[in-house]
Amino acid sequence: MIATNNIALKFLKTFPIILFFLTSAYSQNKQIDSIAKSISNKAWNSYEIQSDSTLYFANKGIEYSKKNNSTLGRVLNLEIKGIYFEEIKNDFKTASELYFKAIEIAEKNHPKLVSSLYNNLCIMFMSTDYEKAVFYGKKAVANSKIIKGQRDEAKAYVNLGIAQSLLKKYDEAFETLNYFLGLKILNQYEKNLANLRIAKNYGEQGLFDKAQPLFLKIVELDSLKGQREYVLDYVQLIENSIKLKDLEIIKKYTPLLIKCNATEKNLEVKKGFYETMTNISIFLNQPKKALEHQTQLLKIKDSINTNFYNKGVVELETKYQTKKKEEKIAEEQSKRKLWSYISILAFVILSIVVILLYKNSQKRKQLNTNKIELEKLLSQRNMLLKETHHRVKNSFQMVSSLLQLQAQGSKAEAAVTALDNAVQRVNSMIVLHQQLYAKDKLLGVDLKVYITDLVNEILGSYSSENIKINNKVDSTILDIDTATSIGLLVNELATNSIKYAWDSASKEKNITLNIYQKNDTFHFTMFDNGTSKKTNNTKQNYGSELIEILIERLEAEKQTQSENDFGVNITFKKQNG
Repeated sequence: MIATNNIALKFLKTFPIILFFLTSAYSQNKQIDSIAKSISNKAWNSYEIQSDSTLYFANKGIEYSKKNNSTLGRVLNLEIKGIYFEEIKNDFKTASELYFKAIEIAEKNHPKLVSSLYNNLCIMFMSTDYEKAVFYGKKAVANSKIIKGQRDEAKAYVNLGIAQSLLKKYDEAFETLNYFLGLKILNQYEKNLANLRIAKNYGEQGLFDKAQPLFLKIVELDSLKGQREYVLDYVQLIENSIKLKDLEIIKKYTPLLIKCNATEKNLEVKKGFYETMTNISIFLNQPKKALEHQTQLLKIKDSINTNFYNKGVVELETKYQTKKKEEKIAEEQSKRKLWSYISILAFVILSIVVILLYKNSQKRKQLNTNKIELEKLLSQRNMLLKETHHRVKNSFQMVSSLLQLQAQGSKAEAAVTALDNAVQRVNSMIVLHQQLYAKDKLLGVDLKVYITDLVNEILGSYSSENIKINNKVDSTILDIDTATSIGLLVNELATNSIKYAWDSASKEKNITLNIYQKNDTFHFTMFDNGTSKKTNNTKQNYGSELIEILIERLEAEKQTQSENDFGVNITFKKQNG
């Protein structure tokens, strides 16, 4: 009993000392985190004015956090450093590396910060890969459940809504953005951000009158000052006004747009600026200015593609996923231990095995060296092919722009129609080469992806006609010649239907397109629901002659077609290109 009392008495004497050290350690860690966060805030303040001091403060914050073991400081400063390289330097590879490193630390130590980091990836992929943007947006939303009602939750929802809009999933986007607008923590600027996307969605669906009041309401916050953060708002307002042919709005806000863009460094924002300036020049019949803006636009697009399609971005994403798997494997392997002692006989056997493995390793090393050389040659070949398709696409883009300028300046209706048809045919080739240089598959074209992009291009050219194209196309890889013929054939048939198939009283204008493969034969069917019949003019025009040439080029057989005069039903064999 006496011994027990002595132990209790000793514990009571030492407990205050233990408590003191624990409290001191906690206070010290909190102070370290506070200093690291303060450095991060300085980096953010520099980023707001697009200053290179952002990098200085971020590096200082990372260095201090490593030295003092502050995981919170590392995450915050890695994040702002990633944003700096993405937004100001347009270096997506470095930005990706920093984001994934921050996510790795945050998932283990600060789960409340994970949503914000995935949100950054969502924003970054919005410039090129909408599906990945939605993927990371959903991850940001999923991780925001533990911070419900906080600002990072709002950021996750609004950017997911924007990514869904870019992917043209308008119903999902509307639901996501409405949830965002229902949050109580939003200020007016943040609400306008969601309203801007909703207005853009209206515009993309051809509801320009419905979009215009939202755009005007958004730019009211700028008070006609031309502040940099409103550049995209002015871009959308002017683009919508061009669709509505509202000359007064265009002339009023174009100087403010130019002022907003004067200090902008983000390439994606500058791309939108030059696209709009090109459209303004075309609308105002200023072909020389339009060509100047188009030239600047092509240079910026080249810079964006060069920066983003750097293999490092994809490699870093794969590396992050692979590393997580390797960590799990390493954790399992660490649980297994080798025997502490090995007999002399085992040592001899092991020595023999080591010698054999060494010889085998030398052979493998030689094989690996040969493999690396072959991969280098293959990579060089692929880069040359991508560059070729890239330059061809740019050449077609320039031809298309020149034809559009020529059409703008021509007064002869027949000449304008011919030039518009030529533009549409050139655009079908642009879509093809865009897919070839932007994707990894260089030996052929995915027919489903190509036709989907081509249909969107055609509908975009005739957005005011309220045409609906129902296409059902098998996903298969075709050679470039076959894909070119099919693309031109779809373009000509769609153009004929749009121009001749319906009268002015027609309300529902539907075109049906089916391409499927059965065994080694492709079945191609395309027709509309129009009631108009072919005339001598439509039978003898260049488009009809081109259709016959394309069918002959595919070595196709015509099948009976009863839907209407403008329909085509053919079968053809897959060609070996």
